[in-house]
Amino acid sequence: MTTNMSEVLSYDKRLTEIENTLCSRPVAEPQVAMSANTTDHSAQQDTTAQSSKEESGSNKDTKKVILIGDSNLKLKDISQELDTTDLQSYSHAVVHAGTNDLTERYDEHDIANIGKEAERLCTIVRDKNPRVKLALSGICPRADRALPAAKVDPANAALRRVAEERRVLYVDNEDSFQCRNGQLHESLYTTETAFT
Repeated sequence: MTTNMSEVLSYDKRLTEIENTLCSRPVAEPQVAMSANTTDHSAQQDTTAQSSKEESGSNKDTKKVILIGDSNLKLKDISQELDTTDLQSYSHAVVHAGTNDLTERYDEHDIANIGKEAERLCTIVRDKNPRVKLALSGICPRADRALPAAKVDPANAALRRVAEERRVLYVDNEDSFQCRNGQLHESLYTTETAFT
C-alpha cells in the first residue's frame, strides 16, 4: 500500500530503472506476456532506438511493456495464461509472481517447483516472441507467516538461477521493502496482522 508521494516517486523511479535495464540488454530469445491479470504500459524509445528508427525512416513503433502478476497468481497460472496470449506486440515483459507458490507447510518441492515453472514460463515467452526482453521479478519479503517467509530467499535464488541460465533480467526487490536497519518497511503492508 502506498502511503505518501515519496513512495509513489520511488516506485516510479524503480520501474524506470527496470525499463532502462531491459532496453539496454541484448535480445537473446523470445519471451512472454499475458492477457488476464496484466497491465500494459507503453514506454518511450531510448535514444539509440530512436536514432535507428529515424535512419530507417520508420518512427511508428513504440515499445510496449507488459507487467504480469497479481496477488493471486502462481507461476503455473501465468504459464497457462501465456499459452493462449499473443505477445507479438510487446517489446518487454516483466513477470512478478511466486509468493503464492510458497506453501504454508514444509514441502521440499516448493523451491524446485518454482524453478521448473520459471523455466517453463521463459520457454513459453521465447517461443511466443523471441525478440521480447523478459524480466523475472523476485519475490518480495513476506511479513506474514514464518514458513512461507523463510522460503523467500531460496525461492529467489532459484529464480535468479533461471534468469542467469535463460539470459533474462532478474529484478531483486528485497531492498525496496526494507529500511536501512534491515527491518521490513511496515507501511508497504496492508494489515497489522502481517507483523504479529
